[in-house]
Parts: sequence; C-alpha cells; structure tokens
Amino acid sequence: VPEGDPETLDDPGTISLRQETFQMLLTDIAMSLKTHGFESIVFIGDSGGNRRGMIAVAERLDAEWAGEARAIHAGEYYPASPDPAKNVLVMKGLMREDQEGTEGLHDNPTITLNMMASDPESVRWRDRVRYGHASIDGFDISDLAQSLQLGREISQARAERTAAAIREQLSGR
Repeated sequence: VPEGDPETLDDPGTISLRQETFQMLLTDIAMSLKTHGFESIVFIGDSGGNRRGMIAVAERLDAEWAGEARAIHAGEYYPASPDPAKNVLVMKGLMREDQEGTEGLHDNPTITLNMMASDPESVRWRDRVRYGHASIDGFDISDLAQSLQLGREISQARAERTAAAIREQLSGR
C-alpha cells in the first residue's frame, strides 16, 4: 500500500505519495466502487501517515454522495486501542502503556504480533530470532507459539472494535 505521507521516505521499502496524489487515488477507487454498486465504502488504514488522507476523502465523498452511498473512515483499527485498558498486551500485563516506541524504530510489538498472526515471515521472524533482534521496545517475540496466540488475540480485538465502529458509523445516518 502506498503511503500518503512523504515523511516515510526514510523508511526503507516504503512507497510514498504526495498527499494530494494519495487522496486522488483513494477518491478514484471509491468512486469506481460506488459506480459498481457498493453502497458503503470504508477506508481502513494500518499506518498513521495514511489517516489524514483517508479521513479527508471519506468526509468529502460522504457529504458529496449524501444518501446515495456512504464513505467512512474506520480509524479504530490502527491504534493498539484508543483506550489503553483495551490494549491486549497492556491488559495482560505483558507491556506498560508507555513502553511502545521506546527504541526509536519504526517497529511496534502490537503491529508486529498482529502481522505474525497471518504470516510470521512477514516480519522476518526467523531472521530476527537468528540474529538476536526478536525484541521490540523490550517485548520479546522469540516464542513463536506465544507470539502467534497474542497476534490472534490482538487481531480479534481490533476486528471487533473496528466492526463495532463501522456498524455505529453506518447506522448514524
């Protein structure tokens, strides 16, 4: 997914777009979906740099389409939780609320575990363990079974929170 944030250019492998290009891309995709009969278009992002563009496009299209279709942004997916008490790792006492981001890397235990639930190699788990880099902000991901279980719990919590927010937004009109 291209990033709608040129500031991410320093992150190796990131394809960044200017904000206006990113918003045009989202607009064209949403309009195409609407043309093909979709009545609800939901923008869900898993990167902070994409939020601004998604929100702007969703608000603009939702107002423009008034009644024909809905365009919404489900921002509840991206953060570990808007409420730290609902952060799976914090709730289980495996991490402190202020622990994420302490190493200054563009890495995060919650997002990494969430990705691992689908495919441990998407985060190069084997290489991280082999080369002694299986810790993110002091959180150890080297135990694969535990990490996969936590990843499933994080994924489930995010899915439930996001689905509830989408239902609420779509019923609001």
